[in-house]
Amino acid sequence: MYFCVYKNWGRGNRLDKKRLFFCILFVCFLIGGFAAPVKTTLAAAETQKDVIVTFKQEINENVLPNSRIKKKHKRLHAVSLKLSNKEIEKYKKDPAVKSIEPDIELKADVQSVSSNNLTEEGIQKNPEGSFTGKNIKIAIVDTGIDLHHQDLKVAGGQSFVSYTSSYDDDHGHGTHVAGIIGALNNGIGIIGQAPDSELYALKALDSDGNGKLSSVISAIEWSIANDMDIINLSLSTDINSVALNEAVNLAYQEGILIVASAGNNGSSNGNQDNIQYPAKYLSVISVGSIDSKNKRSVFSATGPSLEVMAPGEEIHSAYINNSYSTISGTSVATSFVTGMLAQMKEEHPNLNNKELREILDRNAMDLGETGRDNQYGYGLAQLGESPNPNPTLPETEDKDQNSTTKDGSVKVSLAPWQVAVSGNSPTGRTYGITWVTDHIVLKTARSSTNYEQVCNLSVSELVPDPTKFKTLDKASWSDSNLYVEFTTTFGVRYKTFVNPLAPINVSPGNSYSPPIIPIDTPPTLMWKLQSNDAVQTAYQVVVESSNHVPLYDSKWVSSSNTNFTLPSGILKEGSLYYWRVSIRNEKGEPMPFSNYFFFRTNYKPYASFTSYNDGQELTNNSSINLTWSYSDSNGSEQQQNYYQIQASRDNWSSVAFDSGKLIGSSKSYSINKLEAGAWSFRVFVSDGLDWSTPSFRTNLIVPDIAEPNNTIEQAYSLITSNMEGFLINSATDVDYFSFKASLSEREKVVLDVPSGKDYDIYIYNKDQKLITSGILGTGITEEVFFKVEAGQTYFIKVVGYKGAYSLADAYSLTVDKAGSAIYEYHYDPLGRIDYVIIDGKSRIEYIYDNNGNLTQVKTPLKVSK
Repeated sequence: MYFCVYKNWGRGNRLDKKRLFFCILFVCFLIGGFAAPVKTTLAAAETQKDVIVTFKQEINENVLPNSRIKKKHKRLHAVSLKLSNKEIEKYKKDPAVKSIEPDIELKADVQSVSSNNLTEEGIQKNPEGSFTGKNIKIAIVDTGIDLHHQDLKVAGGQSFVSYTSSYDDDHGHGTHVAGIIGALNNGIGIIGQAPDSELYALKALDSDGNGKLSSVISAIEWSIANDMDIINLSLSTDINSVALNEAVNLAYQEGILIVASAGNNGSSNGNQDNIQYPAKYLSVISVGSIDSKNKRSVFSATGPSLEVMAPGEEIHSAYINNSYSTISGTSVATSFVTGMLAQMKEEHPNLNNKELREILDRNAMDLGETGRDNQYGYGLAQLGESPNPNPTLPETEDKDQNSTTKDGSVKVSLAPWQVAVSGNSPTGRTYGITWVTDHIVLKTARSSTNYEQVCNLSVSELVPDPTKFKTLDKASWSDSNLYVEFTTTFGVRYKTFVNPLAPINVSPGNSYSPPIIPIDTPPTLMWKLQSNDAVQTAYQVVVESSNHVPLYDSKWVSSSNTNFTLPSGILKEGSLYYWRVSIRNEKGEPMPFSNYFFFRTNYKPYASFTSYNDGQELTNNSSINLTWSYSDSNGSEQQQNYYQIQASRDNWSSVAFDSGKLIGSSKSYSINKLEAGAWSFRVFVSDGLDWSTPSFRTNLIVPDIAEPNNTIEQAYSLITSNMEGFLINSATDVDYFSFKASLSEREKVVLDVPSGKDYDIYIYNKDQKLITSGILGTGITEEVFFKVEAGQTYFIKVVGYKGAYSLADAYSLTVDKAGSAIYEYHYDPLGRIDYVIIDGKSRIEYIYDNNGNLTQVKTPLKVSK
């Protein structure tokens, strides 16, 4: 159109003006007819936003546009999808919807990067302590990990970004983090804080170091499903997210330690509260950065949520492309703390995440103002002698606290304390880790009590100054159940026993939310004593049903052990149980029982094959596609987290194939190219707590792909150096094979015979003339050697001696080079092999009967000189 107007511009005649008029008219038609709809479509697309919808209970897919759902976060009752502004306002009013929030972007917390070659100054020394994080599973939610780096070993992972299914690092940040945590102690490069830990690469950030909130949440859900011990989140956002908060809280409740970078948005004076999310959440360990002089890095965020500090300036570590680099940032500091926690977890396998977190905080070297402050938190995270105090007792600088004095009284420290609590209070209010106020009271319970009863007891004494000690006469506590009760800033009261002989830290179980324990393994019940000086001479464990009907009583067991394994057969699956423990002191006096603690046993998972039928004859052996269903006795309450496939050819006297323990919820598995014969299969599934009994599929008949090959004209073509599985399936079955020699050389054919079977092998040239054979006997592998010419076809015949055959057990053939040995073939007047001399040393003789049938091969015979 432009050319049309330009060509006739200014001609001045009537025809040209008409052409101009119609050209302009046509342009207007295009603009009016097409431009408006395009504009409307674009405007409609722009109104759709990436959001996360969280439901109060289960996800209600019926009210959502399914075609726009990107991810389902079932553990959080949330979905990520695209919605228009109108739809967003609609769902905000839905009573089933808890929240709608943008699917925001988080970024890697890196302050600066300077790639360089590793020098001696940049090599990390072997970390302190004798523990190396062995068997500790660490999820690194980041840009991935360099899967080919010489200094890293990646145990597994998954990608949660849209453009790749690989969790290989295409940025560098995740690899650097992984190196600090777990670089191998292999004599090269660097050594990580926990070099024997298991690193899992969860790629939630892209090649620019940015990632969607939904991807990070999916990675956290994966960590829960796959039993991670620690989650490293060296990433942040300044936007508070309901879904992200619930994700980390859920992981924390599942016993996972979560470590996150405080953020690189700090100020020079450090007097602001600018801690980023998720580090700001109560369930997350927030880590800031210090320099080589233990001073806060100017970029390190500050605030009351800050927990510990670690080195974060100019730290050498692994980088992509099998290289090394120097990076600064709170993400670097976070990695050090994650590595330390892995060492602590290995050292204290029986401590839960809250107890390990407390040790981390207690071991921190105080920096800045005395005590916890907004610029340094508890101080520099460090490994040291791990204390074994009561995790819920107050702490002061007085080393004599909570101990008996010379006159037999007990000192009780009432200093403010950070109490680790999770779950719901009796009033239904949810609370987590919080600072205790100065509303602290001492109470005495005259009998064993539960939480609700404690809340109703009257105040016996108010301590106005919580920073001072209150000395109590021994008589006031030795015969009673004395404890300290705290009123938190949320108005929730929390108690801790003071009686040094009252059992505490009972596991498994708690008084507010029952943990689920395996049903197949009888639980080991554990407890601790209030004081390290306390002496236990006996214990008594009592287990009750959910309505407090006694089920088991150990009676008094004379032992100082603070653990007891419950006998098998007492617990039933999917049931709630209460238990408590009491001890006797050094005088044999019984002490008060602990509070009731409760747990619930798991529902056992089940699997059932849904593919094939027992005894089914398969049409080919290229692939066996096994599928199964998963459930538990409560209707799939738990999800499948692991599975394992095994196969046998001898009715499970031995296992011929084993997939090993596989991670995932997949309910299908393919096995490629099995040998011919009868196979049986079984599948095990696990929800992460218990394994199912196996589901069996028996006697699937895998066919012989060479059949029919009963004549030399039907010979099945073999691939040189390739071993195949075949069957002699009847007393009259004969198998023929052929192969073409590519070079003039000496060949070797190996016939691997099933146990207890006697199969013979015969080799023929292109003229079907017998060259050699193997007829050694029952169960003996036959090896025959002969010379071939390039381009010529040779035939192999396999037959069962005296009608030997097997429908279940296959034999194997291998055609390969015979090596450097020299073979001299000598033939009789009838053209048959008479004897063969190998390397001029050994002689093999062939014996025939009167009918010309080969009856014996004499080997080896020494050649006469």
